Amino acid sequence: MNDRATVWFWACVGAEVVLLWSIAVAGRLMTAPTTVACGFALAFVPYAGLLRWAPAIGPLPRSTRLALFVLCAVGGPLLFAPPALSDDVYRYLWEGRILVEGFNPYELPPTHHTLAPLRDEVWRQVNHRSLASIYPPIAQAMFAAMELLGGYVWLPKLFALLVQGGAIVLIAIVRDDSRSPFALGLNPLLLCEGPLNGHFDLLVGVLLLLVAWGLTRRRVAEAFVAAFLAVGLKAVGLVLVPLFARRPRWLIAVVACSAALLLPMAFATPLADAASGVGQFASKWRGNDGAYSLIVWLTTSILPLNGTDRDPERIARAVVLLLWLAVALVVVARRPAPLAGARVLVWVALLLSPQVHPWYLAWMLPIEVACGGFAGLVWSASIWTAYAPLDRWVADRVWTAEPALAVFQYGTVALALFYEWYRRSDKIC
Repeated sequence: MNDRATVWFWACVGAEVVLLWSIAVAGRLMTAPTTVACGFALAFVPYAGLLRWAPAIGPLPRSTRLALFVLCAVGGPLLFAPPALSDDVYRYLWEGRILVEGFNPYELPPTHHTLAPLRDEVWRQVNHRSLASIYPPIAQAMFAAMELLGGYVWLPKLFALLVQGGAIVLIAIVRDDSRSPFALGLNPLLLCEGPLNGHFDLLVGVLLLLVAWGLTRRRVAEAFVAAFLAVGLKAVGLVLVPLFARRPRWLIAVVACSAALLLPMAFATPLADAASGVGQFASKWRGNDGAYSLIVWLTTSILPLNGTDRDPERIARAVVLLLWLAVALVVVARRPAPLAGARVLVWVALLLSPQVHPWYLAWMLPIEVACGGFAGLVWSASIWTAYAPLDRWVADRVWTAEPALAVFQYGTVALALFYEWYRRSDKIC
């Protein structure tokens, strides 16, 4: 064992722990959101160091135990800090409450007069109160369970911390590399979006990994269950449906079960209705987009839309869907290993998406680490620029993002992807 490497490893672990504890204290003191975001971005410096020197601490079982211990040490304080960078956790708790009370969150937005008796401090912090829910039924069941357990703000955060612990154990099974438990368990983005902000997106990412891992081991039933649960939590689970194409009966089953989950949600409120969260999200929401911005620009530049009623946003979304379907057909035709195919499908979906919140990267990171990927970790470090306008949003409800920040973020990702290609890491899985 290299003693110097061991010292550097522990120094990096200590630096990340101290930094994240400081962020937890700053959060309790109601520090400006962008200051919190900068703290997490800075945590990527010791994070990179501990990944560099992780092999010095010994074999995989030891690194797994240590990663779990450090996760508890840094995640515990974050549970009791306010969710400084996102208010989605209040939406979860509100929708769980109205579901337990017998109301339909897909039909009644939080501002509906019928729900007035239920309004309290949680309701006052719910975002987009004029829109009904966009979360599928299994997510709704999870929200209802949290309400039955007391509806505390720390419950979704604790759940996210437990999921991250489970992800550490899973990645140690999938990939025999002493770095992998630290790469997933101590990633500052996942620590921010899980134990701090309370997002459950890492659970979706874990399920997507289980889909690919199940197909790798030819356990198609396990992959089917994981895909069903992923779709029931967030519709992004649909991106791995093409991996079932070699097994037509399972493909039909996945599509049918996904439709059974999502169609009632989509049509509970007409998609054109101003209160339809699903309709608004699918047709209008946009933010921190990369390739999608170029597609919109090309759409408005090339097509003669002036004087017509055609919406360039809708056309661009149709183009994005067609591009992703083309990639999916290539993946099906080339028949890569399931993990490699899953990585391509999730990456393309994120790069083409009109909306890329930082927590969306949790869908990709378990597969990225399982494949030994590099670019996804780089993106998790550069995506913090997306939080730059947050202070003004909190103060004035105005979101103004500088184009230069998006260029920096996606330029960095492009360089990382080129570096992987240059090293022929497309065969990395």
